[in-house]
Amino acid sequence: MAIRQRLAAEEVARRTQTTEEAARLPLTAEEAARQRLAAEEAERQRLAAEEAERQRLAAEEAERQRLAAEEAERQRLAAEEAEHQRLAAEEAARQRLAAEEAERQRLAAEEAERQRLAAEEAEHQRLAAEEAERQRLAAEEAERQRLAAEEAERQRLAAEEAERQRLAAEEAERQRLAAEEAERQRLAAEEAEHQRLAAEEAERQRLAAEEAEPQRLAAEEAERQRLAAEEAERQRLAAEEAERQRLAAEEAERQRLAAEEAERQRLAAEEAERQRLAAEEAERQRLAAEKKLSDLDFQRELARLGCLPGPLDGAWGRRTSSALERVASVLGEPLADYQRDANLLNILKTTKDNACAELCKPSETLTERGCVAPARNNVPRNQDCLEVWGSLSCAE
Repeated sequence: MAIRQRLAAEEVARRTQTTEEAARLPLTAEEAARQRLAAEEAERQRLAAEEAERQRLAAEEAERQRLAAEEAERQRLAAEEAEHQRLAAEEAARQRLAAEEAERQRLAAEEAERQRLAAEEAEHQRLAAEEAERQRLAAEEAERQRLAAEEAERQRLAAEEAERQRLAAEEAERQRLAAEEAERQRLAAEEAEHQRLAAEEAERQRLAAEEAEPQRLAAEEAERQRLAAEEAERQRLAAEEAERQRLAAEEAERQRLAAEEAERQRLAAEEAERQRLAAEEAERQRLAAEKKLSDLDFQRELARLGCLPGPLDGAWGRRTSSALERVASVLGEPLADYQRDANLLNILKTTKDNACAELCKPSETLTERGCVAPARNNVPRNQDCLEVWGSLSCAE
């Protein structure tokens, strides 16, 4: 398309050049019209060529943006792939550690199994040495005991198989009981193994001259007993592992509860400390407020109540203490027990004015010495005079 547009532009240029050359020649009116139309056509083609060029540039810009978007998408996918690889590497590391832990546990189990077999072998040798003396006389009895032991062992194996199937469905709720049961089964298996070894030793000596078939049967029976003993041992180890996990969970729970208790105690101690500091702050504020109070404040209130006659000197002395005792008499409350603080000042402020006037008679005046009657030359001739001085003291 761009080639066609370029050719069209070249054609327009040729026509324009032809038109310009023709314009230099004398033209008829018809030729002039044709040239004008050709020039207009050339102009339209030029504009079309410019429009095509703009579209081409726009298409190239769109292509660049598409490529940039694809590049950004590739980078995002690469980042996701790197993240997947990192997670896969971490998962592989975890699996490797788990495999190593499983291998360590397997080696430990094999070591424990080897030690158990060595102990059983030593026990077998001891029993064989003891049994050698009794073999000749107890051969027939051993045969009967072997047959009885085989029957008992078959019944025990059948019972154990049924018990294992029943316990398989209840294992989640009965791990502790299963551990005890496995321990009992292990002890029983060891006892049965001892009896079986003794019986096999006697049987081997008695059947030494007989055909090889009984020996094969005895070997098969011994293999079955060994497998049963190994199964009991596996159950015991599983029970011990479950018990260890339970104890670890209980220990973790105890530690969590201890940590919570310690946290509660710490918070309680912090709360007690905050309350103590708040109480100390309140006490400091109270003491600061009391320090701001002056003896003059108390004297003003005592004077308002009419209990402190005379001038206000701002000094707490006998005169002020006597005035406080008068207020206590009026209120019927031992104010001497109060400290000179805001509480005592509030009590004085809530008492009505001239409260101490109730302590004196109507004709008496409260002074620093208490209620004082007026002088005789000033005794009024009224009922009050008769009440205070008597009839002989009143002026006529």
